[in-house]
Amino acid sequence: METNCYLCHSPSVNHGNRIAPPMIAIKKHYIDDATQKNNLLNRYKLGLKKTK
Repeated sequence: METNCYLCHSPSVNHGNRIAPPMIAIKKHYIDDATQKNNLLNRYKLGLKKTK
């Protein structure tokens, strides 16, 4: 994740220079009590395929 995702979703880049929300914000948005880890990983994989 740090190699592929943090390029755009870095937690340390200031808000004005960020390409996309940090991963922690994405996790907070998508994860709730009903979310299963495999479902979230599949969503991430679909997102990666769309960016290529």
